[in-house]
Amino acid sequence: MAIKGAALVLMGLVLIVGERFDAMAQEFYKGKTVTIITPFSPGGTYDSLSRLTANFLPKYIPGEPTIIVQNRSGGGGMIGTRAAYKASPDGLTLLHIPSTFLFQSLLGQVTDIDCPTGPRIQRIRRYCAGYAAG
Repeated sequence: MAIKGAALVLMGLVLIVGERFDAMAQEFYKGKTVTIITPFSPGGTYDSLSRLTANFLPKYIPGEPTIIVQNRSGGGGMIGTRAAYKASPDGLTLLHIPSTFLFQSLLGQVTDIDCPTGPRIQRIRRYCAGYAAG
């Protein structure tokens, strides 16, 4: 019986704390702009997928921020990737990259981008691409 009581108290605390974090996230993103950097030219696959994501993503982020797509092409995608890597780690920058970029960094083929110690890398959707949030 004591275990059930403790479990109920723990569940209540989780719900209360979870609501608090949701409110904090709503306050943080409300009225802000999130930028998706696409390191390729406009009109291509990654640009199209980034713009599609920008249309639907706001309703899944607390506070419904404005989301814009910024194309930073050049250097085989490295100009945009470096720009996102050097962006302020404030949660307002996403990078839409092919998953091969992550492997190149992990294998040491890209010397100025360090995935293990750099910005958090998280897959947002399942297909051959990834996002980095910074």
